[in-house]
Amino acid sequence: MKRVSHKGGRVIIIGASLAGSIAAVELAQAGALVTLIDKENFPRRKPCGEGLSARGQAELDAAGCSLRDLPCSYRPLEGYRIFHGSRSLDIPDRAGLVGVPRKELDAALLSRVARFSTVDVILGTKASVLEVRPGRCRVRAGDHEFVGDALIVADGATSPTLRSLGQTAPVPRNARLGTSSVWRSVSGELMSKVHTVLVPGGEIYLTPLTNGLVNVSALGRLSLIQPFAQERALRVRMDALSEMIGVSLEPVSPPLSCGSIHATYRCSHINGAFVVGDACETFDPCAGFGMAHALITGRLAAQCVVTEIDPSRAVHTYAVERERRIRDVRGFARITSATMTSGVGRLSLPFLVSSGLAARVSESIHAADRGDVIRSFVSLIGGRRSRSLPEVLEN
Repeated sequence: MKRVSHKGGRVIIIGASLAGSIAAVELAQAGALVTLIDKENFPRRKPCGEGLSARGQAELDAAGCSLRDLPCSYRPLEGYRIFHGSRSLDIPDRAGLVGVPRKELDAALLSRVARFSTVDVILGTKASVLEVRPGRCRVRAGDHEFVGDALIVADGATSPTLRSLGQTAPVPRNARLGTSSVWRSVSGELMSKVHTVLVPGGEIYLTPLTNGLVNVSALGRLSLIQPFAQERALRVRMDALSEMIGVSLEPVSPPLSCGSIHATYRCSHINGAFVVGDACETFDPCAGFGMAHALITGRLAAQCVVTEIDPSRAVHTYAVERERRIRDVRGFARITSATMTSGVGRLSLPFLVSSGLAARVSESIHAADRGDVIRSFVSLIGGRRSRSLPEVLEN
């Protein structure tokens, strides 16, 4: 990787979760000065299914932040077990899925960022963009104003930064809601698989973590989510789930809701700023690519900053390359969402699983480095997306 073209130049990153932190690591290793700002203090909980695919782990490895070297726990998982009515269906994962506590992973990656003397980390402070254009940005955080040569927006699906720049997320017609909580097994042991329970109105996911902990996430319509967002009602539902999976669970952390969840593309760049992670595009969580997409786009944006001399060319390169890398992810999310959330899709599950097709598609998409016919086909399905107004105007 080339050294940052503007020697001594500063890159400002808004958002210190996975996308922002991995971008900061990549930039610091290339010799750039970085200011990383987040309105939250870390460690902090965040709604998440807490399953990380091999593709996400590969991004950590490439940045020198392997899970083996980070101060966070993780549990290798063997695949997925889907409960559909009275049946259970197993889909193996040979690519390398793990369950990892998001709170720990975020804090661990941020601790790696703090090792670099060229990175200033500002937490618990809201950032506001005063000026942004290709090659220059001004950002205020608290009482301080920072001037940089590039801006990376990594502040999540609701992205206050994008809203302040006039870019709002489209309102979906059939948005789903989500909530997650952490439980501990007190009797029995959950198999090393993501347990997915298909219920009327949505799905419930149980992801095994280390030390007997289990992430419990619910996705779907309001009628399903309401009981999972209230501790007393959640306990009743969990008692029924415990009987189904043969493991008795007790609550460790209260449910944390994340509002509406849906697949939405916003923009990959705006006014010359790079947009990464969920601020750029979200996928239906049943596809399990939230963390991987954050890591992919965070590293890619940083690489474009340090390798492209022309700032306008840098954002264009990022937009093109990001689309190339995640088109199969979008296609997989569409396929998975249609299968898991529709009546016809659920009816097709026994055939998809017994034929091995579900496992082959999942392994192809989740594998760290694999180009095959299946991935090419799934990329075609994910090839259509509507362009956002800012990018139409810029291009």
